[in-house]
Amino acid sequence: MDRLHKGLMIWGVLTCFLFAFAKTATAQHLFKEHYDECTTERFALESEIENAKIDEQKIVALLLKDLDEKQLKRLKGKLTLQILVDTDGTSCLLSVENEINIKSKVLNLKDKISSLIWIAPEKKVAAIVAIRFKKGKYEVKRLGMNADLGVHTLKED
Repeated sequence: MDRLHKGLMIWGVLTCFLFAFAKTATAQHLFKEHYDECTTERFALESEIENAKIDEQKIVALLLKDLDEKQLKRLKGKLTLQILVDTDGTSCLLSVENEINIKSKVLNLKDKISSLIWIAPEKKVAAIVAIRFKKGKYEVKRLGMNADLGVHTLKED
């Protein structure tokens, strides 16, 4: 094999490694709107059971706390949160898919989620909480993700 072919082969292998690394580096955020303030050196996604426990109604109440009556009546769509829960019960917002008619910044999502205290899990996990708003009502789901089941419902309120 001549030098040109060896050089192209090495370049191709290096390019593959760089693409694989770039994909892994961003894989911890499930959604496009993400926050980088969380310590993410090692955590797992909830898979088959809820590892981090909280009354999901607390999350909804906290998110809606600062909205006026007009905003509450008009609120519609789905808000899906990826929340990192540490072994001490503290939480940090990793990423969000905001399909509701109020911007994440207006809801102050990052600060509100960071103020939540969960029942501490045995290991650091990312909980996925999906909230659907419609006609002044809401529905909350906890989602899990694994290779066999894909994205699936762990709990529904």
